[in-house]
Amino acid sequence: MNRIKEIRKQKGFKQKDISFITGLNVTTISNYETGYRKPSMNAAYKIAKALGVTVNDLFIIEIDETIEQKAKAMTLNKERGECRC
Repeated sequence: MNRIKEIRKQKGFKQKDISFITGLNVTTISNYETGYRKPSMNAAYKIAKALGVTVNDLFIIEIDETIEQKAKAMTLNKERGECRC
């Protein structure tokens, strides 16, 4: 999920403004905003620069708690010399 549309509107830009600044097609920007397509790192960088934010600001990162738990357990096991990695 991303916040491109939210941030764009907060900054007072229209999709065509972002298109002009970045060189990306208006349809492409619309697809990114609706989640129909995901921007490449290059496209995300261009959009972030145009909006005056960081790439991280554009995205909502959903962290899987089980991944965090597994990573913590693995770190503890490595520290104890018990890792079966």
